[in-house]
Order: sequence, then C-alpha cells, then structure tokens
Amino acid sequence: MEIGCYSGAVVGKTLRDKLEAVKAIGYDFLELTVSQEDADALNDEIIDEIARTSESAGFPIKSLSLGAFVEFAAACKEEKTRAAKYETARRAIALASRCGAEVILCASWEPEGGPDALARYRTYLPPLADIAAEKGLRLAIEHIGGSRFLNSPAGVGRIARAVNHPAVGVYFDIGNAMHAGEDPVAAVTRLGSLIFQVHLKGIGDRPLERMPLDAVLEELQAIGYAGRGVTEVIDSRATDNGYLADALATLKAHGL
Repeated sequence: MEIGCYSGAVVGKTLRDKLEAVKAIGYDFLELTVSQEDADALNDEIIDEIARTSESAGFPIKSLSLGAFVEFAAACKEEKTRAAKYETARRAIALASRCGAEVILCASWEPEGGPDALARYRTYLPPLADIAAEKGLRLAIEHIGGSRFLNSPAGVGRIARAVNHPAVGVYFDIGNAMHAGEDPVAAVTRLGSLIFQVHLKGIGDRPLERMPLDAVLEELQAIGYAGRGVTEVIDSRATDNGYLADALATLKAHGL
C-alpha cells in the first residue's frame, strides 16, 4: 500500500519544504490540505504553481484534504451559499486534476442533523461528483466526530449510499472511528468497497503504535482494498519531522 503524509502535519515553511521533507523520509506522496482560505485564493496561476512545485520536487500530490467542504448541507439550504460551496469544490477539483491527484477528502462536519441534511447531500452532491468523475477524481466523505450529523463511519457510509454515485465514497479514519465509538476493524467490513482512502492515526491517549494496525490491514486485504493510506499524525509542538519518520516506521513494521 502506498503511504502518504497529511501536509498539515509537516514542519516546513513552504510547499516545497514539505514535499522535500516527506520525500526524504520515504513517504510515497503528499496529501495537500485545502482550507477555505486556500480555496478562495486558488486561480489558474496558483494551481499551476502548486503543480509545478510538486513536479520540480519530484514528489507527487495524490490526494487533497478539503477542509473547506465543512457545512456542505448547511450551505445548500440557500442558493447563494450553495453556489459559494460549489465554487470552492470546483476549485479543489481543478487543483486535484492539475496535480494528478485521484481522491478529494470531503470533511463532513455539519452544525445540525436530521433528514433534511441527508436530503441535501442526496440532491446537491451528485452534480459535483459528476464534475469530479469527468476529471477521473473521486470524492471521499470523511466522518468528523464533532459533527452533529452522521459523524461515524457508519454515518458517512449512509451518506454515500444515499448519494449513490460511483465517484462518492468514504474516507475512512481509524482514529475518528474509535472516537465515534466504532470498532475500526469491524467498520472496514461494513463499509467495504465504499472506502476510497484511509487515514492512519491514533486518538487521544492511544497513539498510532497502539492502534489495531495488523487487524485493520488484514480486514482491508479481506475486502480487496487497493487504495492508499495517509498518516494524519499531528504534533503542533514539533520543531522537525522526526515524529513523521517514526509514524512511517511504525506502519512499515506492520507491513503497510
């Protein structure tokens, strides 16, 4: 399995710094985080600059983490806010396509739940999925513990099944699964082919090395998972990237 590294975890001042750091450690690719501020700044020139930086560093960006997707259902209540959310997603799709990425993590935090929220996903996500699919991209909904709407692996699986689009699936996070009270091993089986990509991290006082990595890997193999994994191990106090090297060494020791 190819293993990437979440860019928000990497110590470095510039994108090039981060690309070169994770390349030197031995990761296979970078997962580039895109905040709302980042998305708002994207234009053709900036998109080309990001892609050229990746190319010149000789290190690929194979997925995006679109934090700016949060409150999708809430934004879709009104035409103006829905149009703004669509524009954010379209810019991320353009960036992912230019970089040669294949998966966009769609962070599904919502301020409220209920059947109306699910209905808005069902109605308004397929048009974006069509745009992504035309570019060879897939949208992977990630479960966020603090969300008030379907915030577990089972929950986002329900969203993906309701949307019922081949380019919409789940970004499975083993730490977030445990935080939501779901066994991450059993969750793999329940989600099956809906899993487009996997975040590998610990949660709370249970670090990555104490997570059930062997069992998760075995279950992923059992369902025929052929996607990638990404470390999302973050230490805001770190002054270098040694801890990311340790995370990769942990995963490799478990056969990943």
